[in-house]
Amino acid sequence: GPHFAAVKAHLEELQANPASIPTAAEEMDKECKGTMMLVDGYVKNGHGEKSLPLLAEIIKKYPGTEWAKKAAAKKAEIEKGQ
Repeated sequence: GPHFAAVKAHLEELQANPASIPTAAEEMDKECKGTMMLVDGYVKNGHGEKSLPLLAEIIKKYPGTEWAKKAAAKKAEIEKGQ
């Protein structure tokens, strides 16, 4: 169908220009930055506990990364502050 053709064209375009494919690291940075902004919002509004599952998700999804370290530190801070 026409949808398949569009997807195929898009894939060919990506293969022709690998720079347009976001790397796993870029995807992670974008996601984690967004999550951390949400977390900061919750904390500022006094709802730190709502951000704990978000932080746990980063730690589980990206173990051993800088983001996981940041998330773990933030999580400890929030848990301590409750």
